[in-house]
Amino acid sequence: MLARLNHNAMLRYSGLFTWGTVGLWLAIYLIDPVSLTLESLDGEAGFRIIPWASAYLAFGFVYWVLTRSLGESRPGFFDHAALILLTACAIGVSYFSGTALGSILLMVVAGLLPWLLGPRIGVVWLVTSNLAVLPVYIQPLGFPPVIAVLQAVGYMGFSSFVFVIALVARRQAEAREEQRRLNAELRATRALLAESARVNERTRISRELHDLLGHQLTALTLNLEVAGHLAEGQALEHVKRSHALAKLLLGNVREVVSQLRETGAIDLAAALRPLTEHVPSLDIQLEIEEPLNVEDPQRAHVLLRCTQEIITNTVRHAGARHLWLRVYREVPDQVVVEARDDGVGAETVNVGNGLRGMRERLQQCGGQLQVETRPGEGFRLRATVPATVLAALTQVPEGGIRSLLALDDGIEVVAEAADGRQAVELIPQIRPDVVLMDMRMPVMSGLEALQVLSRQEQLPPTIILTTFDDDQLVLAGLKAGAKGYLLKDVTLAQLVGAIRTVADGGSLVQPAVTQRLLSGLEHMRNDFVSLDRPDPLTDRETEILRLMASGFSNKEIANSLGVAEGTIKNHVSNILSKLGVRDRTRAVLKAFELQLV
Repeated sequence: MLARLNHNAMLRYSGLFTWGTVGLWLAIYLIDPVSLTLESLDGEAGFRIIPWASAYLAFGFVYWVLTRSLGESRPGFFDHAALILLTACAIGVSYFSGTALGSILLMVVAGLLPWLLGPRIGVVWLVTSNLAVLPVYIQPLGFPPVIAVLQAVGYMGFSSFVFVIALVARRQAEAREEQRRLNAELRATRALLAESARVNERTRISRELHDLLGHQLTALTLNLEVAGHLAEGQALEHVKRSHALAKLLLGNVREVVSQLRETGAIDLAAALRPLTEHVPSLDIQLEIEEPLNVEDPQRAHVLLRCTQEIITNTVRHAGARHLWLRVYREVPDQVVVEARDDGVGAETVNVGNGLRGMRERLQQCGGQLQVETRPGEGFRLRATVPATVLAALTQVPEGGIRSLLALDDGIEVVAEAADGRQAVELIPQIRPDVVLMDMRMPVMSGLEALQVLSRQEQLPPTIILTTFDDDQLVLAGLKAGAKGYLLKDVTLAQLVGAIRTVADGGSLVQPAVTQRLLSGLEHMRNDFVSLDRPDPLTDRETEILRLMASGFSNKEIANSLGVAEGTIKNHVSNILSKLGVRDRTRAVLKAFELQLV
């Protein structure tokens, strides 16, 4: 049984046992006053027995209350007030009984001092309280002054021994807690490293497939597409077969890369749970989505460290018994950690090293930290971190797109840019009708170039080109101002049709990409919150907006609904006006945000 008791429980029960043995004197006197002769009371026993019993019982009650949560939180005003009352009751027992029984109770008090006070203040408290009993030895007990001092010093020595034992016990408890924290951190870090190693290996394989095999197959597909328009006779048949085979291989590579990316994420729940288990003096309720995957190991590490800092601050400074943690994905690319406790709170937030370090870590990853507190209401904290880093994709194979477009007499390639910065410089000067933007370019990525040109209001109608489809890349590109999104293995007819559609003011996404993108937006539509609702759309406008979201052009919508193309253009103009946007792409995004489609 004793093996299952911790330091706090053993201290509490031993103190109560000592208190009970002191009470035997009082019990014997109450049962048979004659058998216990207390000459020092001088006939006042009947009068002093009541305050003696009151001080004794008050000591036991205060000790029982004070030790219920000893060591579970930082000592507060109530604990210090209870310690003063406990010491006064012990001294009172000596005065009212005219004995040294109070010095025995002061030994019990000495066992509490290291848990409630610092070592120096505890020593002063111990010496002062034991000297306060000195008059009892001189007056009621009649000891000579020297003997009385020796008696007081003797009891003080016993109390010092108890004090040292309690101090060692407290430091051992702190060492165990530190060891538990380090073990939890080690287990969490080990889980994070294991996940990170798995992700890095999958990322390496996917990049090699992407950069080597995917790039070459894309170049081969484009060149075979060009050759298909130049070859004749039997050679044309072989070219078509080779083209079909190359597209099939490229499709297989895309599928493999997509699977590697989908499973190449760190499970944050597996890393966070060890931090929240078996924390003494704090009940932690963790609510986390499962699985909650984070693709970037650095961001997962930041979330792990922030959660650890939240728990540490709550244990050391909040004076709380409960901590509620909620970790979830707010939007597809953002992870949120929310924490609240039932501690004492404060008037203002004291930004110490812990909070400052958390804020710096989060800011390095593009995240934010918000902290709120009020007296008596504990602390509330909210940390947000972008979960992913958009990765730029492969460059357009050299000469492939130009050679393909050269086969169409109605399209002229007026310029090519070697990198994103050059594109930002050339586009405002040349002012092309349509831009084909590769998402992976040196110096400045295609996405960054889109964002710069959009801010400068110098962005012509732009089509994103990439080797592998990526939902997050689609959203980022469209939000940056792109009108369309195509994979690089498009046929000449698809590419020319896309350019003409965008040049005429339309927008497009390849059908396979469109279907998956719409599915993804449907999944996250409840995460969007809009403050301003637009004017309501008519049923016809809503129907047209749904077709626009599916990638239909004005002509295709007109054919589908059996009306004139001019009528569709008028409806589209009304839709853009009501939604407060300037093009079809932003209209579709706005519609999903407002749950109109």
